[in-house]
Amino acid sequence: MTDLSQFGGGIDRPEIEDEDDSDSETDSSNRPYANVRCRGITTEGRRCAAPASNMWGGESLCGVHSGSNSSVTIDSDPISLIEATSRKLFMNLGDLDVDEELIRGAIHNIHGLEERPLPVYEAGLWLPEQFAKARRLIIRTPTSTIDPRLGGSKSRHRIFSAVRAGQWDPDYLEGEGRTAKIRNEECLPGEDGTPRVGLKIAGEEQRWFPVEINRGDQQ
Repeated sequence: MTDLSQFGGGIDRPEIEDEDDSDSETDSSNRPYANVRCRGITTEGRRCAAPASNMWGGESLCGVHSGSNSSVTIDSDPISLIEATSRKLFMNLGDLDVDEELIRGAIHNIHGLEERPLPVYEAGLWLPEQFAKARRLIIRTPTSTIDPRLGGSKSRHRIFSAVRAGQWDPDYLEGEGRTAKIRNEECLPGEDGTPRVGLKIAGEEQRWFPVEINRGDQQ
């Protein structure tokens, strides 16, 4: 799930300028967000400061954002949130065009997008940054489940050498002389012919990524 704290995502932490601390113990009905703060994102790229209205079906939106079919909220997908919160920056730079492909590439580099492949080389599997930094990462390939852990201040290489391109080699998996035991069938090429790798940070959900086989060394 996207971490929305940078967008002012907490409904219990309203940011009100010139707020008088002496009113902090007054009745909750007199507070700025007696119901809940609007979850919409303004054209300035900030979370809306208006209270949500009970008139709008309990959608946690104010009247303005509830009446817009194209409203971006703090619950929107990462691409929409990045575009909405970066719009003012792009305008200040004199560039109104947001390159979605670059945005998606940046998200994949850091967070990983499951519709995008992870390249695997003879030297190892390329990992998005959050997986490379995870203290405990469980990696699933067709024939193995690996549970590498980090200790202290060490950081894992982005190219994980224990998982290599040969582990998806058809001759290794399906050839007449195959001796490999299949442990994770989800990683085998399905009807679409796409091999996959499973990545799971301890305590989080299992995720599956397509694998892009690259023979030879990392480019």
